[in-house]
Amino acid sequence: MRILLFALTETYETLVPALEEKGHTVKLINQHSGSGVNLYYGGPKAIARAEELIREFKPDIVVSNMAGLVLPPSDDYTYFGNTLESSRLELYKWETRQKAWEYGFELAEVVLECNHHEMQKFPYTTYLKSKYHDTWCQAWKVLPDADLETQNKIFEAEGSFPAFVEKEIDFEVEGYCQYRIC
Repeated sequence: MRILLFALTETYETLVPALEEKGHTVKLINQHSGSGVNLYYGGPKAIARAEELIREFKPDIVVSNMAGLVLPPSDDYTYFGNTLESSRLELYKWETRQKAWEYGFELAEVVLECNHHEMQKFPYTTYLKSKYHDTWCQAWKVLPDADLETQNKIFEAEGSFPAFVEKEIDFEVEGYCQYRIC
């Protein structure tokens, strides 16, 4: 079987030898393998580059673990990856938070709405999250009274993004969820 993996660096590297040992032909493409296009963020150029790589490799299975890279369905291969809807759950954190609230989930307290580079210090641990899909596509854990000067300079260089800051919550039980596709 021919398997094409689109994955963040250091995500599926150990999977490739295991699949090859089982007799599969595997090609791993990371976010920087797009010939000048960062595949992670998706968009028309990333999709076009991914489709070009798919045509060249002719896989039976395509797997994408990059939230922004949502590929269209195809009769030529089986696709395991995000849909536009599931991609938005990860990339549009404010929208996802609002939807979770509508469904009755208890949420962390929002202590500030701001732009990334305008975050202030707090005497407790917080999480800085982008409201929408942006260059960063992540959340940052910020320790109490952290020195944000360097971090804010980085954000200013990359541009200003609408963000929100959540107060860390104490939890009684911590759980890790995993799933396996067989």
